[in-house]
Amino acid sequence: THIYIYLLTILYYPYLVNYKNLYIFFYISPCKNIINQKNKIMAFTHENSKGTTYHLNCKDVTLKSTGRVQRIYFFSKDSRSTGCDKPDGYNVKENARTGLPFLTKK
Repeated sequence: THIYIYLLTILYYPYLVNYKNLYIFFYISPCKNIINQKNKIMAFTHENSKGTTYHLNCKDVTLKSTGRVQRIYFFSKDSRSTGCDKPDGYNVKENARTGLPFLTKK
């Protein structure tokens, strides 16, 4: 039983709660990762010449100078909730020295 309790403390978050002089001890599962895995969006992926897979992400940002909203695209090694498809009229190229991908207009 000691090994089982030890494994629970590694895999789950232990909590001890005192409620009306009754101590309740329980474990909470770290389900954040499970939720993120279900909500992942299939994004455009690109494998560079070195064999590393990159995921295309997009984000709407507000420019400080004009206040205009502009969409920016960037690549990341991990899949994120900001994943998106490749926009029409753009090609993917990569830096010859570093292998980092970037978007260019056709």
